[in-house]
Amino acid sequence: MRFLEGKPGIGEFPKTFLMKVAIVSDSHGAVDRLEVLFQKLQAGGITHVIHAGDFAVYPVVDIFKKFPDLKVYVSRGNCDVNDELVTEIDALPNVKVAEVVTVEWEGIKIAASHYEGIAQNVLQERKVDVFCHGHTHRAKVEERDGF
Repeated sequence: MRFLEGKPGIGEFPKTFLMKVAIVSDSHGAVDRLEVLFQKLQAGGITHVIHAGDFAVYPVVDIFKKFPDLKVYVSRGNCDVNDELVTEIDALPNVKVAEVVTVEWEGIKIAASHYEGIAQNVLQERKVDVFCHGHTHRAKVEERDGF
């Protein structure tokens, strides 16, 4: 595995592996629910989480610290306006924050942003296999433009 934007020490995987990745979005101030989710993910052997934005309330820092074995890739949402908090979260060794986060595992490229349109603009030049976004508070799966 590698971050396309890179952070050392986040981990490498063998050539062949099976991985489950959790995708969550718009947790807002529900840090108690986010903590329960992280507990269940860790108990289920899931080690990677993509969060598609709207996470930033101060108690979330403690949640990310409490689960250092979870690697969390976070896109910044419209409610994530506290730059100091976002900087503090991004400084954690197991968390990467960006407007559009991109990760790659065994040649599978995944991108996430809070807004669908932002990622489409950023990713026009980069091909991804899976894209997820938040903001709408509605789940949907669709294939578009070959991904």
